[in-house]
Amino acid sequence: GLKSFTDLCTRCQARPPRCNGSHYRCFNMLLAAHDGTLECDYLILGCGVEQLAFADSLLVEDKHCTVIFTDVSAQPGGHWNNAAPFAKLDHPSTLYGVGSWPLDTPHAVRRDEILHYCRTVMQRLLQRGRVRYFPQTMFDGRKTLSSIVDSDWARNVVVRRKIVDSFLGPMSVGVSKAPFHIAADALVITPEKLPLIAASHTSHAVLGSSRAAVECVIWLLQHGVPPESVHWVIAEDMWFVSYESMQPDKYVNTAKIFWNSFAECKSLPELEFALEDAGIRYRVDSAHRPTAFHGVSVTKQEITQLRRISQNIVRKGRVSEVMVDRLVFGSEEEVLTGTGTLYIDCTEDWVSQAPSPVQIYDTNHITMQLVREIADNGPPCSCFSASMIGYLEAIYPTEESKKNLLATPMLPPRSVVEALRNELCSMKARPNIRANRAVANFLVLGRPGRLSSLRTADLRQLFKDRGDEDERRQVMANIDRLTQDSFAKLHPSPSASTDADADACQEGALEASPCASTEAEFDLSPQALESGRSAGSLTLDGTPYNLDSASDLMRQFSGQSMASSAPFDFDELELLEQRQILRAGLAS
Repeated sequence: GLKSFTDLCTRCQARPPRCNGSHYRCFNMLLAAHDGTLECDYLILGCGVEQLAFADSLLVEDKHCTVIFTDVSAQPGGHWNNAAPFAKLDHPSTLYGVGSWPLDTPHAVRRDEILHYCRTVMQRLLQRGRVRYFPQTMFDGRKTLSSIVDSDWARNVVVRRKIVDSFLGPMSVGVSKAPFHIAADALVITPEKLPLIAASHTSHAVLGSSRAAVECVIWLLQHGVPPESVHWVIAEDMWFVSYESMQPDKYVNTAKIFWNSFAECKSLPELEFALEDAGIRYRVDSAHRPTAFHGVSVTKQEITQLRRISQNIVRKGRVSEVMVDRLVFGSEEEVLTGTGTLYIDCTEDWVSQAPSPVQIYDTNHITMQLVREIADNGPPCSCFSASMIGYLEAIYPTEESKKNLLATPMLPPRSVVEALRNELCSMKARPNIRANRAVANFLVLGRPGRLSSLRTADLRQLFKDRGDEDERRQVMANIDRLTQDSFAKLHPSPSASTDADADACQEGALEASPCASTEAEFDLSPQALESGRSAGSLTLDGTPYNLDSASDLMRQFSGQSMASSAPFDFDELELLEQRQILRAGLAS
């Protein structure tokens, strides 16, 4: 049997990299064949990008733990395995992927590129020798791991520490039952089948307002379907994030616009339209004020394409029945779509279907969710949330209460109000974060975080634009005032998803963690920062390193612990100007 990842693959008789990584079963099934029991510290259910980000962060910080991945898919990638071939990542690549292997591309990342990236990351994890990966297997929730393709293969699993589950993003696409009745002779497909049969139909109806729906509408228009032949059926209009405004070179200006708008606007509509006028929010139809916001981002070219069908958008609420030539809505209204219409079901949306938040850390279980402490008004940072959860688990392995105070779960926003309330809670949590030097370092410098891709001069300007403590209090009070009434209507009864519970979780500051004493000289003086990309210079063991961004510094010290770095207060400009605020051992 195989002894390690470097042995010959029994299917193609090759070692990596000649074996392209598609034969994971060769390495793993045979590895466990000699024994009926598998052992690990962490059993991770699923193998999407978020699960890989969690494992990567955990393994970097904890040098001894072992991990087993179990996944029903045949290769890493999670829901991307079932996504449409034309699907793309809807936010900058700097906000996606794992910490030690950045997904930095200047263009919107395509589905096939993400799947290749996931295979590469899994190969790197397997080569560490502490990871096993079992594709096309399922865990029964108690102790048995069984194959979904081989009924004779099953193993008992002994999990010494925790089972890791996830609410981060869709686990699959196109496998849930449609939320409406489908007539026997109506043709309803999921997005991945669209390229196969779209040409044989003259009328198309896209159901839903998810990112997948946006991509289907644009794909149809780009492939010659006339705008009048495309119906887009939505329950409510939605605000979109400008893709360009979230790019690292534009983010400081975007954050400044947000901050000034938060401080100056007197009403919620005024805030929404101010952001639209600044070019960082889009809507398809200027005649309708959107009520939904899911953090979906689009480019200028994409919003231009969507506006071509603005006259064919159907706003009748939720569909209750799909028939051959018409749609029936919950209000019993009907809309004719034409005989032989092809319906593309994009109603499966992890934002609107996300379960209520639960506590992230338990004694023997971790439920990965979006972390409120890193919330902002951009796309939900699912990978950075997973990376932070893995980081906290590694540095505080037995302190569940402390971890749950530092990382509180939240629902993905479904409206502008919820997005603002999430950001307000994030602002309120910052004193707790600043009191913990290891976590503060991670939030500023950790990948794939939003701040880690900024140049040091931009980072300094970003914190300067936030003003002093009095100004921050005024901004928080204004956000609270703008959203209070609307939020109360959305959440009339107390629940786990309200920010009242989150506020209670944030009470009390946490003590600072002990720091290592390794010193490093790093010049963050105003003069050095103003000099631009090569402003920073770090000398360790007599070797100079240039700093272009926080990520560059982290690459120099791959595989070492960020918890050993000096205090880094990411909200106070004075600390940012100190010379000795960065030390050796920043994780990549």
